[in-house]
Amino acid sequence: MEVKFLRDENTELEIEIKGEDHTLCNALTSALRSNKNVITAVYKIEHPLLGYPKIYIKTKNIKFPKKKDKEIPLKEIHGIGPKREEQLKKSDIITANKIREMDIEKVHEISGIPKKTLMGYMETANTLDYGRDTPARHIMRDSVKELTKTFSDIKVLLIEAS
Repeated sequence: MEVKFLRDENTELEIEIKGEDHTLCNALTSALRSNKNVITAVYKIEHPLLGYPKIYIKTKNIKFPKKKDKEIPLKEIHGIGPKREEQLKKSDIITANKIREMDIEKVHEISGIPKKTLMGYMETANTLDYGRDTPARHIMRDSVKELTKTFSDIKVLLIEAS
């Protein structure tokens, strides 16, 4: 299973899950909907043979303990090789985290990298997983843990019954 973040905002999260189908999506959206802090939780599979399931949740803006984003190397962004990395370092851009917050005009002037290329880097940087916690991620993680426990309990019951 491979998870790709399509939207990752404070109270909204949309993920694409490769290698799964309706079974997981139904169970997960059901677990999410049972959380009182979830406003909506839905999924769709655009085409059963060509598409991957996408799960979308919108949550209330709850408080929870926050942690620091993990540092993502520049090479994780498609199109950044050694040459571009050196150009970005001239502008004090040393991680993908910094790309999300960069001033495109300023970085363009210092590095000489075209603005359109920098915008593409920024879009890609925004889709990476920084391990940051938002209400949506926090609730998703709790729901996945609860779902894992439920399936584990079902597995034990099935083994005992056989």
